[in-house]
Amino acid sequence: MGLANYDDTIRWAISMLEAGMETDNLMILASFALEKLPNPSEVDDYFQRSLKDLGWMTPSPEECLRQYARDLCEDILSDVIESTEVLFELHRISQTLDYPSDMLAWNFLVDDLEPTTLRELDSTELNNAIEREARMFLGSMPKKRYPG
Repeated sequence: MGLANYDDTIRWAISMLEAGMETDNLMILASFALEKLPNPSEVDDYFQRSLKDLGWMTPSPEECLRQYARDLCEDILSDVIESTEVLFELHRISQTLDYPSDMLAWNFLVDDLEPTTLRELDSTELNNAIEREARMFLGSMPKKRYPG
């Protein structure tokens, strides 16, 4: 989707190695962490090779965005990040996907409005509504499992 930078890709490779998924291309990709300024095209090349090694296909843009939204909702509910800090990002994902019905609430919450009544919410109500919508979104979208 063009949102990840080479640091994200290198961290991904390291996490795959830590999870026991070891390929030559993953090791090379992870080794770029030792370079001050890795070449982005080399990082992308070894990322694509690593995906091929693992037998994974690059997911569709919609699948990437939906998984990203799922990850953000998990972060909200596990208190990794403040709900209001990711609200705009969830709204942006909804916009990019052309406002799918299961993500419409984010478009109201970003304006501090309760999605069903359009009543203005105070900060406590907003946080509660964001957490409620995060739970509903997680319940509607199974976590993607990767082979390995």
